[in-house]
Amino acid sequence: INNFQQQIVVNSDSSLNVKETIVYNFGDEFKHGIYRDIPIRYNRNSLAYNLRISGVSVKDESGIDYAFQKSSVDNQLRLKIGDADKTITGIKTYIISYKVERAVNYFSDYDELYWNVNGFGWSVPIAEAGAQVIFSAELSSSQNFDLKCFEGSYGSAASCERAAFIAKQGKTYVDFSSGNLLPGENLTILLKIPKGTISQP
Repeated sequence: INNFQQQIVVNSDSSLNVKETIVYNFGDEFKHGIYRDIPIRYNRNSLAYNLRISGVSVKDESGIDYAFQKSSVDNQLRLKIGDADKTITGIKTYIISYKVERAVNYFSDYDELYWNVNGFGWSVPIAEAGAQVIFSAELSSSQNFDLKCFEGSYGSAASCERAAFIAKQGKTYVDFSSGNLLPGENLTILLKIPKGTISQP
């Protein structure tokens, strides 16, 4: 994977609108497509979380739909993207969009977005990975707004390459990026969000 970028819009009702842009280099090999495994069940602080994903679409950079099928595999939503009757080669771009509910965790003095960006299921390296989280409100970093990110294999505490907070033009942007990820490695982001920024269902 040459590049894996994710844009996450945090809505006032706590739902997320996610758009992933995956630039996949098949090289000289002929393949039918890719699998995208999106983690939807995980444990954190001895609690089990189950996300709700809807409105999935997959397009290329020109807005043309890719054929895909959905299934559930090992606590993940699996998207099988491609056509069994067609082979592809070279560099292809996949733009995956979906809505997520129940992704925000709530505590007494802050809310939290704990998110695995690309997941641990890729069997190929990712040259560049990143995520941008967007809030409709312009927040300041002094509002108990804390951010961290990690990269590596499951359980890694290694910090990611970059985590930056930007408030401008009535919105807040939080950018995360990692260096090269090896097969099975993931970029995880963690944001502590000030109370009152989003509503708790």
